[in-house]
Amino acid sequence: MSAFSSLSAPTKRTIAGLRRLCCLGLGGQIAIPALLGELHALIPSTNNFFMWSGPDQEVAKVYGEGAILEMLPLYLGEFHNKRERKLFYPSPNYCGTEKVK
Repeated sequence: MSAFSSLSAPTKRTIAGLRRLCCLGLGGQIAIPALLGELHALIPSTNNFFMWSGPDQEVAKVYGEGAILEMLPLYLGEFHNKRERKLFYPSPNYCGTEKVK
């Protein structure tokens, strides 16, 4: 018996919808809002965002839902690639910026 077979019918429908979206070949600007919308059926939430990275890992585009957009400039200015890097990636080896011997 697989883990999928024990899920409720609404959960299975949501997962099937997510799989369909992923297989449609949509561009990210169309797919991400649709995927976040589908995820609300599995994970109740009101503030969600997704950041696309540019070629130099800079924030190229942002999609957001809810009040998170009001706080995004503060987050980007104070934490993104600054304090959060120290919190989440304490060692250069951890985030892959240095070769491990």
